[in-house]
Amino acid sequence: MRFVSIVTLSLLFLTTCGSQKKGENKQENSPETSLFADSLLVQKVQSHVNVLCTTSRPRNHENMEILDSVATYIFHQFEAYCDTVYYQTFEVNKKTYKNVIGVLNVNASELVVIGAHYDVCGETPGADDNASGVSGLIESGRLLSKKEIKNRIELVAFTLEEPPYFRTENMGSYHYAKKLKKEKADLKYMVCLEMIGYYDENKNTQEYPVDAMKHQYGTQANFLAVVENEKQGNVGKDLFDKLKSRSSIKYEYVQAPSFLTGVDFSDHLSFWKLGLKAFMITDTSFYRNKHYHEDSDKPELLDYNKIALFVVDFVNSF
Repeated sequence: MRFVSIVTLSLLFLTTCGSQKKGENKQENSPETSLFADSLLVQKVQSHVNVLCTTSRPRNHENMEILDSVATYIFHQFEAYCDTVYYQTFEVNKKTYKNVIGVLNVNASELVVIGAHYDVCGETPGADDNASGVSGLIESGRLLSKKEIKNRIELVAFTLEEPPYFRTENMGSYHYAKKLKKEKADLKYMVCLEMIGYYDENKNTQEYPVDAMKHQYGTQANFLAVVENEKQGNVGKDLFDKLKSRSSIKYEYVQAPSFLTGVDFSDHLSFWKLGLKAFMITDTSFYRNKHYHEDSDKPELLDYNKIALFVVDFVNSF
């Protein structure tokens, strides 16, 4: 982690606390009772994770046949409810990779993008990272297709988010964002679903890049964070306010500079590079999930009820 000055830490702490009024109980964002999602939705979310995590080889950048089979699976899921579905193909090192794009409300002009990457790091199963995000993407799209929505929504399953291509122009999300930029798309924002399935109600299970943040968010790994930097015009904050009003699970909001470790650790980074509005929704990754980029990142460790509750909250925010 880069050195962060005392002044910067102070400003960060003030920023992250900005959405909480003085004297407000920070637990008010938590549901008062444990809620249970629709059992069918929970089953669907879990089924998607299991499919992605039980391929014959890991879905990494070297296993092209596996990546293609996962892309096909996602394509068929989108096909069941989207107005149109297509692949965006691009070449890296003489191999052809695919983003999978499903479109809802195809004739609307203003665009909202919901994205999640489907590749994994190395030989890992990648349940939380990022089968959880893909399952949330698929099911959010399915439920959104049943609503009357004003925006064009593009559901995008990105490839090549993970090393060795992370932070490069070879990322699937960079190719997609560059396409939007070239087309001068009327993009309202992109929301990145990055690891949304790992929770722990025990104390001292949640870490932070800045220790002072424990005073704001607590030490229980029991929330999803909406994360953006200071250049996004509060598009993430606007969605956070809607999620918090639903509050089926606990949500927190973080606006922090990109140099703070983890703030730009996913596909929203590609959009930021091109000056496009984007933010991330995450369980905070390695700040709580010690199975991150490990062989132990397995489906049985995820809380599918909480993923499903988030999906309903998220869809109802549109």
